[in-house]
Amino acid sequence: MSDTLYYIFSVLLSLGVLYGIRLMSKVKTAALGNRVSALCMLAAAAITLMRTDLSGSLPYIITGLAGGSLVSLLMTARAKMIQMPQIVGLLNGLGGLASLLAALLTVSSGAARSAFELTTSALALAVGALTFSGSLVAAGKLHGQLPQKPLVYLGHSALTVFAALVMVALIALLPLSAHGNSLLLSLLLILAGLIFGWLFAIRVGGADMPITCSIPLPV
Repeated sequence: MSDTLYYIFSVLLSLGVLYGIRLMSKVKTAALGNRVSALCMLAAAAITLMRTDLSGSLPYIITGLAGGSLVSLLMTARAKMIQMPQIVGLLNGLGGLASLLAALLTVSSGAARSAFELTTSALALAVGALTFSGSLVAAGKLHGQLPQKPLVYLGHSALTVFAALVMVALIALLPLSAHGNSLLLSLLLILAGLIFGWLFAIRVGGADMPITCSIPLPV
């Protein structure tokens, strides 16, 4: 498969995941949205594995899949329905962490990367970091581990906007940076994303957190 075709499939499958998430925001289409996103993610994983040299790494992939499946089954069996919102928040945060780690490995691998790969990696770092911290805050509030009242710091809005601007600047700089600076910029981008996710979610009250989590994406 050529790089161009691979990138086209990647964009289409990413849009498919987002469309599935949008469908999940409505009760009537939630089940369909779950299937659409799951199938797109499965196809994305299959396409990625098809064009990747798996020599020596296949046992680790199988072990990871088996371990993750086992943990998921145990969580599903033990979870109560009333705990579902915080479980969704936790899993969403872990998905963000996985995206962050994959992008960080891409940037720090030492191999020559195209501007497109560095740009998508920068986006994955930012979105993964803010998703991880914001989702953990949501799960913590829903589970009663964090204060239920909105927590607003001095200059909270200004800090949130500043963190967002730092993320945008670092996303723009990362594809232009030399390899020696890319890792440092990536770490700073992760830090800015973690701070933004925390600031964005911590000011939401526990009672409003499920509403915040269910806001549909504008796609």
